[in-house]
Amino acid sequence: PRHICIISAIKGKYLSIVVSNSIASGVLENNKNLETTKKRKNMHGMGINSVTNTVKKYEGIVRFSEENGEFICHVLLLLKDPSC
Repeated sequence: PRHICIISAIKGKYLSIVVSNSIASGVLENNKNLETTKKRKNMHGMGINSVTNTVKKYEGIVRFSEENGEFICHVLLLLKDPSC
């Protein structure tokens, strides 16, 4: 069955966000730029760019990976006020 899992946690001075979702086959090996393969390209593929641009804006780190049939996006953002 398909699924999406979202986990967030504060780790020291960082906010860690991990989003994983099931995939039928590997994505990164044949599509390193993560461009949409759907026919209506103007209606899809905006999420990856949005995440990447937001992380860059706030000087964070984003990593995309695959493991055990899942596509994983891991974001780390430095917290400006650790008491939040």
